[in-house]
Amino acid sequence: MPANRSASESKRPIKVLLTRPAGQADRLATVLKADGFEPFCLPMLELSAVTELAQVETVKSQIQQLADCDLAIFISSNAVNYTAAFISQSGLRWPLQLRCLGIGAATNQAIIDQAWRLAASDGQQVSEQGKDLVGKQTSEALLESPVLRELKDQRITIFRGVGGREFLAEELRSRGALVEYCESYARHYPKYDKATLLAALDLTDNKVNAIIFASGETLDNFYQHLQDHALTAKLMSVPVIVPSQRVQTLASDYGFKNIITAKNASAVGFVQALKETFS
Repeated sequence: MPANRSASESKRPIKVLLTRPAGQADRLATVLKADGFEPFCLPMLELSAVTELAQVETVKSQIQQLADCDLAIFISSNAVNYTAAFISQSGLRWPLQLRCLGIGAATNQAIIDQAWRLAASDGQQVSEQGKDLVGKQTSEALLESPVLRELKDQRITIFRGVGGREFLAEELRSRGALVEYCESYARHYPKYDKATLLAALDLTDNKVNAIIFASGETLDNFYQHLQDHALTAKLMSVPVIVPSQRVQTLASDYGFKNIITAKNASAVGFVQALKETFS
């Protein structure tokens, strides 16, 4: 059910909890503030470059073999940025002829920022300025791309963090592709004690008006905190904004009662969902 007030009409700004990794929510926070919301952050995910020697050597070897690869797929802008940083620090070179696809406009923009070759996945030319960026925001949507229809014996490298969903690779393999992962960064899940969590959420004053989960991982860790500190009942009715049907289903399974699915995982998508919720 939509809330009964808007950000502009409320006597008190609508407080929105952001759960993205530190530094990853800056643009979203800026857009939210511009629309009259009051964002605050409690990261439920942390990222770091891989450091174990075996992992580093594996990534190095995979990048060195990219000249024989037909397509690179990046699951996020983080995957682009950590890969680019690894290449720079290792003195390697990216094969400029290699076609790239990203999940979401932000990922495609990151590819363009690196001056790597972006393949148009919807049959349209993508401008150098990124004005016509491919905006496929999920693995499921990306798989509809014409570029991914005929894949027999095509070598594809998926760039991601260590671990994660197997859905995309499995589907690509079912279409005849030869798929491997290049994992240049790792995910970590912050842990907060109850006092820290209560102070951040300010539950005593009911100041949490909405929560944004940009991924299932951030939702998983947040829910685990609620269970660990016996706070589940206090937050199940707070509106939660999610980026996809998959994360919506997860939120529903966890017992959240007021789930809003944004058009996509972009800042604009989340803000639009909040506006509709609090109109």
